[in-house]
Amino acid sequence: MPTRTAPPGTVTFLCLAGTPPESLATALAARCPDWSGQVHPLTAPLAASAAPYLETDGRIVVVHAGWQDWLLAAMAAGRDPGPALEDWVEQTEALLALHRGNRRRMLLVPAGLLDQPDAEGLCDLARWAGLDPDQVTAEAPGGLPAPSALHIVLARQAFAGLDRARGTALAFEAASLPLPDPRPEGHVPDAAFAELTRLLGRQQEISGALQATEQGREGLQTDNAELAGNLGTLQSELVRLTAAEQAATRTAARLKAENATLERELAALRDSARAELDALRASQATLQQTTLLTAENAGTLQSELVRLTAAEQTAARTTARLESEKAALERELAPLRDSVRALENTRRELAQAQQAQAAATETTGRVQAELAALRDQHAALQQTNGLMAENIGLCQSELVRLSTVEQAVSTERATLEHQIVTLRKAAEAEKSALERELVQAVRRMDRLSDNRQALALAQATIQRMTGEIRQLVDQQTRSAPPPQDEPAAQG
Repeated sequence: MPTRTAPPGTVTFLCLAGTPPESLATALAARCPDWSGQVHPLTAPLAASAAPYLETDGRIVVVHAGWQDWLLAAMAAGRDPGPALEDWVEQTEALLALHRGNRRRMLLVPAGLLDQPDAEGLCDLARWAGLDPDQVTAEAPGGLPAPSALHIVLARQAFAGLDRARGTALAFEAASLPLPDPRPEGHVPDAAFAELTRLLGRQQEISGALQATEQGREGLQTDNAELAGNLGTLQSELVRLTAAEQAATRTAARLKAENATLERELAALRDSARAELDALRASQATLQQTTLLTAENAGTLQSELVRLTAAEQTAARTTARLESEKAALERELAPLRDSVRALENTRRELAQAQQAQAAATETTGRVQAELAALRDQHAALQQTNGLMAENIGLCQSELVRLSTVEQAVSTERATLEHQIVTLRKAAEAEKSALERELVQAVRRMDRLSDNRQALALAQATIQRMTGEIRQLVDQQTRSAPPPQDEPAAQG
């Protein structure tokens, strides 16, 4: 049992790995208000790590977690209970070896003592460390999360499976300050089974959500394929309409150039025909004026008659020639009129082409707007697909982790069931042994009762015999002669 007197000199508080020194110092300050300082961590190898503190004249308090608190903290951090328990055994055995060589100046304290509402153990610690035990608070700091029932079952199973841990735990309990009796934790297997059922239900929920996500992803992929096909069709239609628009633009430019050429040729023909008609009219006017002058001056201009007749014949021939030229011009103008009519038809076609171009431009605008909207939808779908892929990756990772947990829990459950069967068999055997012991105890009680009766009979016999002996002694005393006086005897 550790010494419980106030030590002289300084007291150094140390802790092993697995117990955070900051939280330990906070708990010590809360339970022992007159303590101030810090807790120094020890690392492996413990002998070398504790050597600087052992070279001083002060005393040393080493705080170390018990096997269950150690395993619960390790499993909460994601470690396996088996390797964690082996680490605890190795460090605890090293600590016990260090304590055996320094019993008078080293005190081992279980870390769970700081979480207990009972202040008796802390008062022993305060007296040993030279602190005031009256200032020790009875209220635990609290605020710690309740350990998982499944972790408790796994920790106990790991502890039961390692024979070496039992001896180490007993040695540590014997060498350290005692812990008060633990409070009842309820039915841990039922709580562990409830937690396992909750984990399995959560796994089923995640599996259902993952399946729904996969179905949604397949639907999105189908919609994306359809949108991609529609986008390709719209792009092909856009290319075709763009080519048709370019062809219509080229045709309109060509028809416009041909129309301008035809208009220039028709204007030139009209000017030429108008000039020839004006010249013909001027010649006719001159001829008429000449004829009038000839008629008035018939007498004086008889000599000119022949010349005028010849001129008239010439004019007739000229008129005939002009008529023939006019007919030829009319024949030449007929193709031009046909060309004008064709040009008008071309203009109407050009107008129709321009209307078609305007409609194509409007359709192109709508197609481009739809294409932009489809591109936005495609981008949104790609972003949604990325998020869905990320969510699917997370769900798959969670599913893999839950599958691993399920397998581990299934294995642990089978082990627990086997252990429960073994415990039941051991309990039945123990019950049978207790029943046998009870029968033997009843028999012993019967024998004791018989012995009591025999003793009472013996006592009664002894009392009776004692009375008879007393009666015999009294009778002998009364029957014996009285003693003679000494002077008479001398005479």
